[in-house]
Amino acid sequence: METLSTSPMNWSLFQQQLTSYFQLAAGIDCFSFNEQFYTRLQQLHETAIHYYHDIMRLCAKVDATMSDITCLRHLYRGLRPESKILISLHSFKTPGEFLQELVRLEQLQKVSESSSKVT
Repeated sequence: METLSTSPMNWSLFQQQLTSYFQLAAGIDCFSFNEQFYTRLQQLHETAIHYYHDIMRLCAKVDATMSDITCLRHLYRGLRPESKILISLHSFKTPGEFLQELVRLEQLQKVSESSSKVT
């Protein structure tokens, strides 16, 4: 890696070296991490709790001081469509409230599915 004392610095070189340094220091590829964060969707058989904790982990990695409102937006963005419709009927102040309602909806869905199989 070149240093300031051995070569003139231009913006491109500075960005490249800075990115390289922080990727090595953090042990992650920041671009692929951000891509994972912004494209994360709840999978078909993924539980509400698993989805919630994964999104909250990603939020903390992106910005340890991320506001609850911003976390809620990220949680909502990746929900399955059927959950999104039901969740949008509520107003949440904290991610914890969001999780409680999501778990409740998931439990209701399971009860509904099991009762439809019985009849």
